[in-house]
Amino acid sequence: MILYVDTSALVKLYVPEPESEAVQALVGTAQVAAVSVVAFAEARAAFARKRRERAVNPKDYRRIVRGI
Repeated sequence: MILYVDTSALVKLYVPEPESEAVQALVGTAQVAAVSVVAFAEARAAFARKRRERAVNPKDYRRIVRGI
């Protein structure tokens, strides 16, 4: 199965949120997971917002940003 992952689902792979486990399970069963070209920029913005809101601590933020 080819799975298209939008940015909100992509963020759930890196930051625990409601439905994160479901997204991880879907990605785990997919043969290919695809995202749009703009997902990278949108995800970086979402991670920065979560950092500002203190939903992600500085150490985890740096780990997430290095991992994408």
